[in-house]
Amino acid sequence: MKFKTKILLFLGPLVVLVTLSIFAINYLMVVRILEKTAEDQMKRTVESVFYSTETLLQTAISNYLRGMTENHLSMVQAIYREYQNGQLTVQQAKDKVQQYSNSLQVGISGYFAAFTSKLDSLEF
Repeated sequence: MKFKTKILLFLGPLVVLVTLSIFAINYLMVVRILEKTAEDQMKRTVESVFYSTETLLQTAISNYLRGMTENHLSMVQAIYREYQNGQLTVQQAKDKVQQYSNSLQVGISGYFAAFTSKLDSLEF
């Protein structure tokens, strides 16, 4: 055999082996990088969805409670107008407000609270 042929027969498999090793190492590195990138992106997406959901829930709760409060205030104002027009006594107006307030149910617990402008709690 010629020297050139011997070198090719010896170095050929070595070149193929080195090429396959480089390919395998690169493949494994690319797979790890893609997995890490996908995991990071998924974490960011989950956090984003969580915060969006939390914000929507807080907004919904605020809107619900605002509506309940505005409704309650309107009813109290209507009862106060009845008192001012002489249709109710002070005690009747208080009893009517208390009866209405006791009938309100907020969510599952049914808890409702009222405060004066000085943030003193009113008992119902």
